[in-house]
Amino acid sequence: MTNVLSGEQGNQPASTLPPAETRVHEPRVLFIVSNDNRILKPKSEGDQGHKTGMYLPEIAHIWVPLAKRVAIEVASPNGGAYFLDESSVEQYKDDPLCKEFMTDDTAQGLRFNTKTIEHCKADDYIGIVIPGGHGPMFDLADSGRKHVHEFIAAVWENEHKGFVASVCHGPAALLEVVLPSEGRRLIEGKKVTSFSDEEEKEMGLVDQVPFLLEAKIKEYGGQYTKASKPWDVHVVSDGRLLTGQNPNSARPLADAILSQISAMLSKGLQHDPVQGKSEADVAKSHDKGAGAKKGEREHVAVGEKSEEVKGPIAA
Repeated sequence: MTNVLSGEQGNQPASTLPPAETRVHEPRVLFIVSNDNRILKPKSEGDQGHKTGMYLPEIAHIWVPLAKRVAIEVASPNGGAYFLDESSVEQYKDDPLCKEFMTDDTAQGLRFNTKTIEHCKADDYIGIVIPGGHGPMFDLADSGRKHVHEFIAAVWENEHKGFVASVCHGPAALLEVVLPSEGRRLIEGKKVTSFSDEEEKEMGLVDQVPFLLEAKIKEYGGQYTKASKPWDVHVVSDGRLLTGQNPNSARPLADAILSQISAMLSKGLQHDPVQGKSEADVAKSHDKGAGAKKGEREHVAVGEKSEEVKGPIAA
């Protein structure tokens, strides 16, 4: 089944997961991030270029809601630190979820101490989240990083039948993922979205990025979809593959992920406890609120049915 959420603003149904303080045996989700923070080519003479990395709200707007429900670990191709796009830190400095992320000790500790993907075990995770930013367009998309793509495939095919979620430029990491059981790319024949070529043009970065992601997804067999207007919310769930188009889609994508996790748990998924984490630790680490803001319009389409819903949405 393919679910599509699209419009100026969007929201998925609230998670039905039990409160964090009642659960000690938390499922684990792995965030895969880029180690790349190169400076993109200058747009014009006198331009100093744009230093890239991971885009803050595309991590924070997913991390904060998920951290209240699951254990999060972070891995990268090289391990160690990952970098935030400095422009996104400035632009979203007053955003409630970004502020919460930037002041959370666990989240900030993991910014400088990610695991190497090679040292992660696929069966430990019920799913993967790949946030965006231009960084993933370089190292995570690199066909030479086979261990990254093989790991993503391994989580998809692990004992939990893990989900794969990504937003904006993050789906660049999925281009070279081939499923051993099927002998074809993960995105082939599946509905998927990402930062659109039109949005890249509006940013003036067409000549600065290594490729246009929308075009590449289509070339590699993905059934690319996007919002009717640039920058509108657009989230697509094709089975266990969950993708969001742009920064505005990150928070609605988090709700889609939580719904996916709820469905997995309702089927009796059992997962090892996070080692060394007591019930008190669980409650303490999840005692912050996520904050919310209001939106004007959302459009939800499920299968052949669609309806327009008005009212407040989650931040």
